[in-house]
Amino acid sequence: MKVYVITSAYPMRPEEYEGVAKSFKDAEKFIRSTAPNARRNDSDRKGTVSYTCKDPLGHWLSMFIHEEELS
Repeated sequence: MKVYVITSAYPMRPEEYEGVAKSFKDAEKFIRSTAPNARRNDSDRKGTVSYTCKDPLGHWLSMFIHEEELS
């Protein structure tokens, strides 16, 4: 069974847990509801998709969807 863990990070800061979703589509909906201006980036990390966003105050941050396998 796969789950999708959502995290966020400001530049030069550690990643922070945001939530977990049962599907990639639900994880993407979560990011879009949090940051409607999110732009998907190419990621070189396998199982991870990243998005560049601006928070309501105009600060840049990155949001990530990590695909995790549960046994």
